[in-house]
Amino acid sequence: MSEIKGDFWIRTLYIYPEMIDEELLNTIKSSDKICKYLDIPLQHGDQNILKEMRRPNDIERTLEKIKNIRKSIPEITLRTSFIVGFPGEKESAYKNLLEFIKKIKFNNVGIFEYSREPHTAAFTMKNQLSYDIKKERKEKAMLLQQKISLTNNKKFIGKTLTVLIEKYDPIKKIYIGHSQHHVPEVDGQILIKSKNPLKINEFAKVKITKADTYDLFGTENIK
Repeated sequence: MSEIKGDFWIRTLYIYPEMIDEELLNTIKSSDKICKYLDIPLQHGDQNILKEMRRPNDIERTLEKIKNIRKSIPEITLRTSFIVGFPGEKESAYKNLLEFIKKIKFNNVGIFEYSREPHTAAFTMKNQLSYDIKKERKEKAMLLQQKISLTNNKKFIGKTLTVLIEKYDPIKKIYIGHSQHHVPEVDGQILIKSKNPLKINEFAKVKITKADTYDLFGTENIK
């Protein structure tokens, strides 16, 4: 795909950690078209809960994998998603998840409350958690991740990013787009002020001047 002629991006989403090897990392690193971005579904940070989920549950191996990814591609953006409130998730397991979030410091994290689905193994499991507990755990985990995301976003300030311009807001007089570090409709977006008109669905160089928890702000860099 990366050998196809044209000006476009390729983004890798939902790649299980055990599928990420040196060949994939070298391919991402060597191509200008493949976004330096990986969405890695980890689901939890407690090995017992992961075992109940029937997911790979070697936490240390996962941490080593993340370390190797960042060593291979230092500028890479990492995203994952977690489920809180899985049946039998004790307070200790939940704390392990929070500690895991602190350790990995991913750029973007989605956190979801466990939802019982008929005809699944987890549907009939004992120790189903209440709605209030699941909601509280999600909110606490999100607050933790928001601090991490803000710290990571601030690292973009002063840098010039290639941004795909997607639309223009005539009321706020700003352009809206995404860099290779943000998935549309999933991650944050980049809000751009420009004295010159920018073309929709084309790339532009944008200097980042400000960051918040989710979004980046910048101005067109003509150079």
